[in-house]
Amino acid sequence: MIDWTLEPIFGSYWIAGGLVIAMLASWFLLREDREVTRGKRIVLGFMRFVVILLIAIGIFRPGATYTRQSAPRGAVAVMVDLSQSMELPSGVDRKTRWQIEVELWNKLIQAQASLGKESPLVIYGYDDKLKLIQGDSNNQVKILPQGSFSDVGKTLSELIATQVEPPLNAVIWMGDATQTVIPSTVDPQVIARQLTQLDIPLILFGLGPRGDVDRLQDVSIEGVPEQITVFSSTESQVMGLLSTKSMVNRDLKVQLFMKMEGQPPKMLAEENLRPDKADQTLPFRLPFTAPEAGSYELEVVVPPQKEELSQENNRALCFLNVNKGGSRVLYLEGEPRWEQRYLRRSLESSPDFQLRFQWVHRKEWKKDLTPQLKSGEYDAYILGDLDAAALTPETWKMLADRVQEGAGLITLGGYQAYGPGGHGETPLRDILPVEMDSRFRQVPGSPIQPTFHYPAEIEIPMRPVGELNGAGAIAQLAPGPDNMKTWIKLPGMKGASKWSGIKNAPGVRVVLEGTKREPMVVAGGAKNGRVLSMAFDTSHVWWQQGFSEQHKKFWRQSVLWVIRRENPEEGIELEMDRRRLFRDQTSELSLRWNPGATNNPIPKETNAKLFRDGNEVGLLNLSGKDERTLTGKISNIQTPGRYEIRATSINSQGQPLQAKLPFVVLEQSVESMHPTPDWPLMNQMAQLNASAGGCLLAPEELDQAIERLNERRKTSTIDLVESYKVGDGSIDSWALFAMLVGLLSLQWRLRKQWSLA
Repeated sequence: MIDWTLEPIFGSYWIAGGLVIAMLASWFLLREDREVTRGKRIVLGFMRFVVILLIAIGIFRPGATYTRQSAPRGAVAVMVDLSQSMELPSGVDRKTRWQIEVELWNKLIQAQASLGKESPLVIYGYDDKLKLIQGDSNNQVKILPQGSFSDVGKTLSELIATQVEPPLNAVIWMGDATQTVIPSTVDPQVIARQLTQLDIPLILFGLGPRGDVDRLQDVSIEGVPEQITVFSSTESQVMGLLSTKSMVNRDLKVQLFMKMEGQPPKMLAEENLRPDKADQTLPFRLPFTAPEAGSYELEVVVPPQKEELSQENNRALCFLNVNKGGSRVLYLEGEPRWEQRYLRRSLESSPDFQLRFQWVHRKEWKKDLTPQLKSGEYDAYILGDLDAAALTPETWKMLADRVQEGAGLITLGGYQAYGPGGHGETPLRDILPVEMDSRFRQVPGSPIQPTFHYPAEIEIPMRPVGELNGAGAIAQLAPGPDNMKTWIKLPGMKGASKWSGIKNAPGVRVVLEGTKREPMVVAGGAKNGRVLSMAFDTSHVWWQQGFSEQHKKFWRQSVLWVIRRENPEEGIELEMDRRRLFRDQTSELSLRWNPGATNNPIPKETNAKLFRDGNEVGLLNLSGKDERTLTGKISNIQTPGRYEIRATSINSQGQPLQAKLPFVVLEQSVESMHPTPDWPLMNQMAQLNASAGGCLLAPEELDQAIERLNERRKTSTIDLVESYKVGDGSIDSWALFAMLVGLLSLQWRLRKQWSLA
């Protein structure tokens, strides 16, 4: 509807009307000379009338006010799943999810005109990254689903940041919501809420089998570790989870096989599981006895079931590293203190030891451990804060005998250790390198006597004493001059035990002492055995304050010294953070140099090569992390199969060294191992976005999506009131002026040509 208006000059119709009437009167009353022909009079009169009309328009300033509708301009982003899971069945007419997705994609492009010029479609593809998809002149896109991973939340987040011109108005998302980047970089539900806050609808098209869980049948092995390290002849187990869908009351066998080169797989264990729910995850434990030292492959298998969505997730590979029998260590403790927790953690992290921890509770005092000690199975013993009354006299004698026969012994400080604990009245008095006064006993729970203990409030920093050879090697935490700098950085001990003295005997030496010359670690011998007596029991403060590596090294070196293995041979070790790779997956590789007793840096001749089926693939690019470690990456391997890294070096004697580490690149992709669409996630995202117009639709419901977008466009259409008056714009003002000047000039020319005044 148009409303016409007038806005006369001076705001007065009377003045404007009077001016126009005066001009019309002059036009009517003024006549040309009668000698002028009738035609010329008509032309000149008409021109004067037009001039009066133009001046009248300028005086009254006519205008028009009208209303028009306008929809805001914004892009409709279409997100197309390009991950490999799109090659799985869709559950519709034997078509793959990719075929359904392409059909839906093409229908959207064909329906673009119905969305209007204000809502152009912008096509994006996604897997673990977002990418803009451009078509050819016929709007055809040539692309295949080859993405190895999916990250739903991250790519949606990238879309919000990327689509700014035109601004994002709606999102049409296609996919099965299988999140294979774990953990997810960005929570998809958080992005759904963010779109709601921005009033942007998220319309999801779920692809894949859809219906009751009773129709979607699948079993999958999950949670199996990539590698296990054990000692030969020890009992171990492989643990994991069996995820089942629609397998209610079916007997499922989980089997463990060992693969050895040149031999058929050997079954080591089997467990029967029977799910009683439609969607259930059951734990399993498959025990086995470790073979002789070497590298093996273990495979957990569930036989394929009928009508499974995918059978590629029915097996999981695990690498088994079997070390030679590590030194066995028995740790006896009287109080479950912080020290034992971190000491155990440090020793258990080393493949050199098999640690057994035994807490002797007060209710068990006078405990007889002679059967355990008599067997001689332990190479070393660690004695914590354990009162002499906790074990029988026979046990103490057996322990002293084992040490004198060649076992190692480490004694820790504590309120019930050494003299206050009554150890001066046991056979330990003859084998420890320190002197103990047992005339005073520290009764459990009684006040602490400063005569026998440094109080916990006093921090005692420790420093190495003498040369770092022999027993002093346990204080070697860093090479050369850096060793003392390291000890200066380490936190001090929170209190310690006091000894009556240090024995004056061959082989006895103080290894560590406090800054005020307090003896903290004393080494000695007992016939064929070695003993370390430590005054402290708070070395855990190293770990708690960020010095865990120093803690591990100190305790490892201490145990190795008492069992006479302080000078290990030079060698190289290989380690990968991931040894079960999918194609395009990356694994970090570390090559560590063990200098033995030389303390030499890693030899320059050290390198590593990659082999597949015994054939060399190429030299690996390694860079120095420090003087004893090289690091690199295993990446971009497309050909599945079994691979092996072979590292070579030369020791200080010029002899060759070699280390091998196998790994596998799986034929299947991580996408194919998640065959079931994540319908719960898609439903949650749709519900979180419902107030902005979000919903979850099936591919055949495309018309409903188009209708939703058109309704949204109509509801967002606004009425724009526009007005126009003559003279408001420069164009019409100059046009009016130009016409007046033109008419007056033409009239002047004609009058001159016709010889008129």
